Amino acid sequence: MEYEDILKVKKFRSKKLFNIHFSVLPKFRGCHTNYFQILKGESISGVTFHIIDKGIDTGSIIDVAKYKVRKNDTAFENYLKLLKKSSYLFKKNIRKILKNKFKLKKQNHKKASYYSRKSVDYKKLINITKLEHNLKTHNKIRSLIFPPFQLPIYNGKKIKKSIYRNKKIHLIT
Repeated sequence: MEYEDILKVKKFRSKKLFNIHFSVLPKFRGCHTNYFQILKGESISGVTFHIIDKGIDTGSIIDVAKYKVRKNDTAFENYLKLLKKSSYLFKKNIRKILKNKFKLKKQNHKKASYYSRKSVDYKKLINITKLEHNLKTHNKIRSLIFPPFQLPIYNGKKIKKSIYRNKKIHLIT
């Protein structure tokens, strides 16, 4: 879960390697899963418990825990939900894993999306220069709200929350 490097499965004695990934696979494989889910306005998110194979988040699925994403949830709020669902999924499945009594479901690779570590440079995205009152701009703003590490900036003010209501963006600074 949230490991910095890609595991080389051939370096492990056991081939029973598992991961809890912060998306409903096969969508959002790789990095920046939380950011892209919010940026793209996903209404459903979740975590996937899957086998680690030689690909990046391509292994067969053991279980998935989904939840609804509200249109005003920030990246930080979504991250907390991802953590909570990860804990739930681990507790639900750990006995099955230890007893080797779990079922696998292959991923539909045709529906996959992937983002590398280099696909996002948050430092370049933080300054919002134009506030267009649409859902796309709202999603961009809320995808960058992740205190204490980062807050987007508009007109020199740090944005703590973006609320989209009646086709208008309301910023809380």
